[in-house]
Amino acid sequence: MLVIAVASCSDSVSTVPYLARLVEALDSVELRIVDSEDGRPWMEAHRSPDGRATTPTILVLDDEYRVRGCWVEQPAALQSWWLDVLARGDQAEEFDRKMAWYEEEAGRETLREFVEVLEAAGSDEPICPGL
Repeated sequence: MLVIAVASCSDSVSTVPYLARLVEALDSVELRIVDSEDGRPWMEAHRSPDGRATTPTILVLDDEYRVRGCWVEQPAALQSWWLDVLARGDQAEEFDRKMAWYEEEAGRETLREFVEVLEAAGSDEPICPGL
């Protein structure tokens, strides 16, 4: 698993620790974290639904380092709301609400969605925008 993350990114801070704990429990998965400068090509290839190259961008790679799945930025439940916030330009006013959502859901949606990505990674239909 290749994680492109930035320590100052609220989405990275709110999701990557849960994914790291998941990987610790899996014998067959390794975790590598790179910053957005080194990970820029992958961020550009796997954008958010509104077209941004963003963090975190998380890729599931096979033994030959081919992308077999990915997960970008936020859980879908948060992302649908947050994209509306971004479109209105209200992110400063809504930031605390976003962080409260992350705190309340405690990684459940992130893990549920990412397990789906991991399960699909071995199939003929991987989950990943840009694949």
